[in-house]
Amino acid sequence: YRLGPRILALQDGLFQSASYLSWYQDWQNRVEHAQAYPQPEGGERRALFEQSLSICDVTYTYPGATRPALINIDFELRPGECVALVGSSGSGKSTLLDIITGLLEPQEGAVLLDGAPLRAYDLDSWRSQLGLVLQDSPMFHGTILENIAWGDAVPDRQRALEAAQSAHA
Repeated sequence: YRLGPRILALQDGLFQSASYLSWYQDWQNRVEHAQAYPQPEGGERRALFEQSLSICDVTYTYPGATRPALINIDFELRPGECVALVGSSGSGKSTLLDIITGLLEPQEGAVLLDGAPLRAYDLDSWRSQLGLVLQDSPMFHGTILENIAWGDAVPDRQRALEAAQSAHA
């Protein structure tokens, strides 16, 4: 009688683990795929994002593809604005994010940060200012701080608190 609830809790934990395992394996495969490619060279300038991020007539075609993943994408984003990339699978959302983060360089057009080409900036300083909200965000075993600051070797409590407040969490 006393073991019943514990067995049910264990079973629930196993089901949750199984559902997150496929997400984790997919994430791990993406990390390994990304690590297989050389890191594009960035510049020396520290990225501050004070004026705008401009995507100027960007076109990108993957090697071996018969059609471009992105064709003439053009928009401007200012600090404090929010943009949602929405579209069907294969419409170029991830490709555009890879270009904005400097993982890929457009074959045509340019990405300008505060009026200068993205490659003029230190890419780590640029990426440290970006946040990504996934459609389905799993919680990992750990503290709330560790979940918010996921990926930081040493989580900054104040920065995580500001991020939580900014997200109204």
